[in-house]
Amino acid sequence: MSYASPGPVIVMTAADVDMLWRSAGLEALRVRHRLADDPLYRLLVRMHQVRLSPTGHAANGLEARHLAASEERSYWTIRQLAKATGRAERTIRKDIAIGELTATKPAREWIIAAADAANYITSRRRTP
Repeated sequence: MSYASPGPVIVMTAADVDMLWRSAGLEALRVRHRLADDPLYRLLVRMHQVRLSPTGHAANGLEARHLAASEERSYWTIRQLAKATGRAERTIRKDIAIGELTATKPAREWIIAAADAANYITSRRRTP
């Protein structure tokens, strides 16, 4: 969707869109306007898609944060690795089960070494 603005433009990350969506109650507004074919509904649909999209991390700066975080932490959890790669937690568990990812489970949660996580992130990251 392209939009030619006559004035200033604002660029928001997916996290910012999600925060605005929740705090302003935009879901109710989207539902109210869903039968109308107007620019407001199209904008709300696009915002909804952006906030639910697991891709586009590089555009909002998350890629650099994930790479920096990999240097800081000595281990990763499945949830952290799923966020970094844009994959489902179930997919990460399946890759552990078939041996594509090395992990240990000392208690209730899988632990992945930082080096293994870094290799997995670079090889498995989803592309938009």
